[in-house]
Amino acid sequence: MITDNKKILQIFQKHFNSRLAAIDMVLFCKKWENGFNPLTRNGIVLQTNKEQIFNQLVEHNYLNLILSVIQNIEIETSCRDIYFSHLDEKALTFFEEFIIKHREECTVSIKDNLFIIETYDLLADLLLVPLNQLHSEILNTYNHFNGFLKVVDGDVNRIFLNANTATAFSYFIQIWVCENLGIPLAQNINNSITAVI
Repeated sequence: MITDNKKILQIFQKHFNSRLAAIDMVLFCKKWENGFNPLTRNGIVLQTNKEQIFNQLVEHNYLNLILSVIQNIEIETSCRDIYFSHLDEKALTFFEEFIIKHREECTVSIKDNLFIIETYDLLADLLLVPLNQLHSEILNTYNHFNGFLKVVDGDVNRIFLNANTATAFSYFIQIWVCENLGIPLAQNINNSITAVI
């Protein structure tokens, strides 16, 4: 699969990392000033209300994608200047070092049809927005493509991915979902009936 390619995953990871919000770091600094412990265990819950999509996510190893994204999270060097509008060098270095030190201690599991990420409170604060953006877009993409599969009675040879997206982040998600659903990334010219997504 294209989305298993290490170089493509690295590019996607950079786009994911760039979604870490400086405001979350500022808010955490304020909590920390009031004696909050960044090593308090916390969690993030990702859910879907559609059983079909939940089963597809499990079958397509969604847990592995989430875990990979979390364990490679970092503040991108190319984004450091953005954070300096809110943080000084000392604070930013703290976040950089904390993320690298503790990102592999995160766990991802399934309980009661929920995807649960357990981590430290600081990482949960930083990951909440980008993970929810990822999860929401993946759910919407599955829902969209499942609709097309229903129209063609599940015949993936009658559809293909023909999409322009606003970001590389969204394009990766579309390809990841298509590949997992078996939807071709190019038109099948041997089939005269083709629905275009």
